[in-house]
Amino acid sequence: MIDEEAFERYRDQLGELLVILHKTTTWLAFFSFCGYAVAAFYLYRGNIPLALGIATASYLFFRLFRPVSLAILRRMAALRDDLWPAMEWLDAQIAEHGAEQVISWLDDRLFPKP
Repeated sequence: MIDEEAFERYRDQLGELLVILHKTTTWLAFFSFCGYAVAAFYLYRGNIPLALGIATASYLFFRLFRPVSLAILRRMAALRDDLWPAMEWLDAQIAEHGAEQVISWLDDRLFPKP
């Protein structure tokens, strides 16, 4: 079970971390799909090997966007002393419960749907 007592202690910082995480994830997904567009451009220009290479790289990048976004979040949190304790708690929860479950749980509590 996710530690709700520590969650309440770090609530504001976790909210800020989740906003950073969602922005980062959105930008990484956007760049992945831009890669698909570039691949389509080269495909229609007749450069099939380059198009396949770009599409493959974009796909692999998209598959790694969650670990990459968490790594970027850790780096940004490390630069700010006020966010680092919450990031350590978040890392411990992710290690114990998995990233998808923890992020979903935090989203439900920090940004409830109307």
